[in-house]
Amino acid sequence: QPAPQESVDVPEPIVERQYSELALLMIQMESHVLSLKDRQSKGDSIVSSDYFDYSSILTAKMTEGMARRADFKGNAEDWMGRLKQLTEAAPADQEEIHNGLVQSCITCHMLYCAGPVQRIEKLQL
Repeated sequence: QPAPQESVDVPEPIVERQYSELALLMIQMESHVLSLKDRQSKGDSIVSSDYFDYSSILTAKMTEGMARRADFKGNAEDWMGRLKQLTEAAPADQEEIHNGLVQSCITCHMLYCAGPVQRIEKLQL
């Protein structure tokens, strides 16, 4: 009589997630803001060389099925303006400006993609 065959669990193949250009840019933006938060938390000031031009946010391909509405450009420009303001602000004003920058992310995400809002909130000082 043949031995019963053991069932072997075959792991599911790993499916690599495909991110849109905009999602990849926002991951970069998150990393940048997190580094600014970490430095401010240690008492270091943000300086002009901490500025990065994120204007590609206006043209980066969105996740399939998403569409830019008229308010997207204004929200993106608001965020970029706040980043510029943060990198030019006096150290005493930087925490408030930083938190406004993060709130700008949240405001836009509530309109377009609320999924990462809790993650974004952790960027607050």
